[in-house]
Amino acid sequence: MMKSRLFSLIILLSIITVFTGCTAKKEQGITMSVSILPQKQWLDILTGKQVHVNCLLPPGSNPATYSPTPKQMKEMNQSVYYFYIDQLGFENVWLPKFKDLNETTMFINTTAGIVRLEGHHHEGSVAEHEESDPHLWVSPKEAKKMVEIMYAMLGYSKLFNQSTLDSNYVILQNDLNKLDSLFKDAALNAQQKTFVIYHPALAYIAHDYGFEQISIEKEGKEPTAAYIKQLIDEVKSKKIKYIFIQKQFDKSNAQVIAEESGAELIEIDPLGYDYMAESEKLANYLKNL
Repeated sequence: MMKSRLFSLIILLSIITVFTGCTAKKEQGITMSVSILPQKQWLDILTGKQVHVNCLLPPGSNPATYSPTPKQMKEMNQSVYYFYIDQLGFENVWLPKFKDLNETTMFINTTAGIVRLEGHHHEGSVAEHEESDPHLWVSPKEAKKMVEIMYAMLGYSKLFNQSTLDSNYVILQNDLNKLDSLFKDAALNAQQKTFVIYHPALAYIAHDYGFEQISIEKEGKEPTAAYIKQLIDEVKSKKIKYIFIQKQFDKSNAQVIAEESGAELIEIDPLGYDYMAESEKLANYLKNL
């Protein structure tokens, strides 16, 4: 079953841009690049940490404004694969440049084929790809599909023992299935299904598990005073319990809304390395809405 999945994914991979010389790179040590830290954790698990992973977005950095360092650019050039998200802020600027500068790296779109949600929209409507929300990895349902693509391409590279790779893939998918069950349980048990967040990073969680996300940031812009007042009133009237913030973004407007409404301010980190722990923590918060 795993091998049939592998070949079906290879056929579908409009995600592949360039590929040469995997075996030559194996002799020099294997380097691969990813956009964000959750992908690094997945790659570490799949390969048993046999790969040096060049993660472009460092901890605490804003994905909309980050620029890679010269060291990261060098390691990108040494990479067998670059597993990217597609439409993530800095990728929109840098991905075309990476492709121009790296003739031996294969560029893999880990979200290829996944139905996307409209960007900066609370209600989870399906949108055209170029306007889509890039935060697919936050939902375990979508993460499982992304991991499947990574696993398929690692097998295709012939750089790893296939039996070990298969075993690691099963372990990772089992972990993601457990997270999926936690979010389903949260949706069943939460007394309130609505939460507020500064940057709208949880749209796929809301869509996949039946929650409502209300974003403080609108269209990537700071909220107006009138909108903040509207949100304060909405949080009070709906008795919304949590306002989520991320360390990559400004907290001041969220703090004002929390103070005026009585909601609790909760810091989450969808861009953190320990995807499993962060997701479990988020599921527990949502369960207690």
